[in-house]
Amino acid sequence: MLGKTFFRLVILLVFLNSPAFSYSLGDHPRIFVNRAALAGLARRAQGVLNSEYASIKLVADRAVAEGVKPPRGRYGQPLDLVCCGICYLVERQVGADPEPYARAVRDYWGDGRWVFRLSRNGF
Repeated sequence: MLGKTFFRLVILLVFLNSPAFSYSLGDHPRIFVNRAALAGLARRAQGVLNSEYASIKLVADRAVAEGVKPPRGRYGQPLDLVCCGICYLVERQVGADPEPYARAVRDYWGDGRWVFRLSRNGF
């Protein structure tokens, strides 16, 4: 019995010291918004880029009210989803209610079956 316990302890210690266990998620090289940039993004959205953010928010608010529209065709941009995502991040950062934007995206994706609809284009 003591042998099995010792063996399990050794396995546990090896696992805990492995690189896979100590992995930490870093910034993604192709995503332009990361945790460190959120405060600056929100500040610019409320300031110098206010008119651009207003345009993004208009699209997101329409998607919240009417539902997210899927992109047109295989190479269409998922503009409603992107705008809802940006508004979620900015509104959360400035202390406003971000939930309507998250809900619009969740309502669109549901359980993920959309990935295989519409000619299997991912949207």
